[in-house]
Amino acid sequence: MLQKRICPSFPQKPIAPMEISVVIPTYNGENKIPKLLEALAHQSHKNFEVVVVIDGSTDNTERILENAKNRFAKFKVIKQHNSGRAKVRNRGVLEASGDLLIFLDDDMVPNVDCVGRHFNFHKQNPIQSILAGNQTEERDHNYTDIQNYKAFLSKKWLSPYANGITELTLKNLFVSAANCSIKRADFEALSGFDERLTDAEDYDLAFRGLKMGMHIFFDKDNIAIHNDNPSAISYLKRLRAYHCAHIQLSEIHDTPTLRRTKPLYKRLLYQLFATKLWIKLFDCDILKYALPTIIRFKLYDLVFQSLSIEHSNCQVD
Repeated sequence: MLQKRICPSFPQKPIAPMEISVVIPTYNGENKIPKLLEALAHQSHKNFEVVVVIDGSTDNTERILENAKNRFAKFKVIKQHNSGRAKVRNRGVLEASGDLLIFLDDDMVPNVDCVGRHFNFHKQNPIQSILAGNQTEERDHNYTDIQNYKAFLSKKWLSPYANGITELTLKNLFVSAANCSIKRADFEALSGFDERLTDAEDYDLAFRGLKMGMHIFFDKDNIAIHNDNPSAISYLKRLRAYHCAHIQLSEIHDTPTLRRTKPLYKRLLYQLFATKLWIKLFDCDILKYALPTIIRFKLYDLVFQSLSIEHSNCQVD
C-alpha cells in the first residue's frame, strides 16, 4: 500500500522582476561541492541567490560552505537530518526567495553560461515549462574504465538531440534535477517533488508537468559536467535504485509497464552474466588492458542490464 502523498505548503510571492535561486542539496559533499561553488562564482549571469541544504552530512561540508559564503551576494546554508533528495530540494525551495528555481547537484560543474541560459529561457518563454540542462560526463585517459564507460553512455544517449533547445514528449521524456529549472509558480502548482520517492523524483515532476499541460524542454547547450567517480558496485546500486523507483512510479501513476518475454537465448545470456564476479572484475580496472573498448563496453552493458533489471535480486555485496 502506497503512502498518501503529503504536499509541502509553499509560500506565495508577489509578482516582481524575476529573481533566481540556485538550490543545491548536498550529502557528504566536501570533495565535490567546492568545484560547483567555484563554477557558480564565475557565472556570466551574476545576480542569483545560492541556497545549499546539508542533508545530514557527517563530513566537513558545513565548514567549506562557511568559507565560501563571502563569494556570493546572497548565500544561505540550511542543515537538516538526512531525508533524501525530494525532501531536501523541497526544503531548499521553502528557504529560497527567487521566482526562478535552478536545481544543481553538488557534484556538477556548470559551464559559465549555465545560470544565464536558464534565466534567459524562462524570461523569453512565459508558458508553464521545465527546462532540463545537459548533464554530461567527460572521458579522460586518467579516469577509471567505469568513468569512461559512463561518459560513453552520456554521449550515446544525447546523440539523437540537436544542439540548442528541443521540446520533449512522453516518449522521450527525461529531466535531471542535477541541472534543471522551473518557475516557482509552476513548481508550486505541481506541489514540488514527491517526497514519497527516494529516486526518479525529477522524472516524476516532469511527468506530472506534462499531464498538467506544461511544456518540457531540453537544452543541449546548457552544459554541466558531472563530477563523479563511481565504482562498478556503486554504479550498479544506482541503477537498481532507479529501476525500483520507476516500478514505484508505475504504481503511483497507474501506468504499468509491460515487459516482453525475451527469447530463451537472451534469458540464458543474462543469467550467465548475473554474478558479482563480473562487478569485482570491473572494479579491478584490468579489462581495459585485455579487451578493445567496443567489446568492453558491450560487456558492461550486458552485465549491468543483467544485474540491475533482469536479475536485480542477485547478491553483489
